[in-house]
Amino acid sequence: QVEVLQVLRPVGTSLAGQSCNVAVVIDWSKYLQHFDLFPNDKRARVEPGVICDMVRNAANVHDLTYGPDPATHDHCTFGGMIGNNSCGAHSLMSGKTAENTEELDVLLYDGTRLRVGPTSDQDLSDTIERGGRAGEIYRRLRDVRDRYAEEIRARYPQIPRRVSGYNLDALLPENGFNVAQALVGSESTCVVVLEAKC
Repeated sequence: QVEVLQVLRPVGTSLAGQSCNVAVVIDWSKYLQHFDLFPNDKRARVEPGVICDMVRNAANVHDLTYGPDPATHDHCTFGGMIGNNSCGAHSLMSGKTAENTEELDVLLYDGTRLRVGPTSDQDLSDTIERGGRAGEIYRRLRDVRDRYAEEIRARYPQIPRRVSGYNLDALLPENGFNVAQALVGSESTCVVVLEAKC
């Protein structure tokens, strides 16, 4: 077994050089470009290499759009938009990427694959009770939430374009313990996003 450092490069969503590293760069814009549009549900399933305008153009045929529209919408990918919680000119009306992400299919560093999203109290208890890697992760996330909930409520700024930092407020009970939304903006520091429902 050989350990090789990898950096995911979603393309077109950041100018800060996040993909500059001493590792193998995986360019999502060349791979994982499949998406399915469900106009009746006003939803899409997208892989991280899908360019924003690919979905927006397909949605326009049905008089729909995808709200977060970064200035780079003609070449930015959903992987990048999810990685840095992109917004754009219409995000004050439509919300940031986190607010438009319903579910994520993710891969952890140890090879564990999970589908995450909003989690009811019962589903949270059941997942923790089942144990395994998912149970351990959800238990720890619940513990973080329980320990810091009041501080998160008091100190997270209530501004429409808060796109930096971890979205721990998405784990609060009033926000549905939404692990998908908590991961949006984490710049691939926690998971690799394989697919998103948005």
